[in-house]
Parts: sequence; C-alpha cells; structure tokens
Amino acid sequence: MFNRVRYSNAELDATLTKGMEEFDTKKRVADLEQVTRMVFAGTSIVPLYWRKVYWAAKKGLTFEGGLSESTPSQDVSTIK
Repeated sequence: MFNRVRYSNAELDATLTKGMEEFDTKKRVADLEQVTRMVFAGTSIVPLYWRKVYWAAKKGLTFEGGLSESTPSQDVSTIK
C-alpha cells in the first residue's frame, strides 16, 4: 500500500488488514466493502492524477520507462 498523505485511521487499518488476510472470498469482499464505506464516510480520498513522465536518450539508445520516475542505468539498452 502507498500512503503519501499519511492518512491514519486505526479502525480502517484493522478492517483492511483483516480483509487482506481473509481467504474466504465472501468474507474478504465484505471486509473490503466495509473499508470502502469507511473511506467514503470519512472523506479521506486524495484526488488522483495521471502524471506524464518523459525521457530522452542519445541516438542509438533506448529506455523502457515506467511510472516510478526512476531511471536506472541498467534499463538503458542499445537499439539493434
């Protein structure tokens, strides 16, 4: 999970953990539905956005980009 805004709610966290650890599908879905209701009731929603990430490379090189905004050198390869 990723929580950049550091939102915290002990009851929500406990219900989410319980749901994520549940093997029975019906029980898991019920727990996760409860978490969703709690989130909407608490208005703890952070607006989503889609970022655009751009890369440039020297002629003859290629880079397989991802949304992590990380540019590890091992992901750069030569064009064949």
